[in-house]
Amino acid sequence: VKVDNLSYGEVMQCVQSFIYGVNTPSRWGTQAPFTNVTLDWTVPNDMKDMPAIVGGKPQDFTYGDCK
Repeated sequence: VKVDNLSYGEVMQCVQSFIYGVNTPSRWGTQAPFTNVTLDWTVPNDMKDMPAIVGGKPQDFTYGDCK
C-alpha cells in the first residue's frame, strides 16, 4: 500500500476482489473452499526497526513505520 501509493478506495477494491475470489465455488464442486485469513495489527519488537521488504527489495522505511 505504501510503496504503490494506493488510495483507500483502491485498497477496498482489492480486499473486495480477494473476498469475492475466495468465495467463488471451485470447478470441482459447488461449495466455496474454507479459508481463514489472520491479520496481526502489531509489529513484533524484533522487526520494528528492520527495513520493510517489498517485492524482495528493502525499502527506505521500517516495518514499524507501517502502522
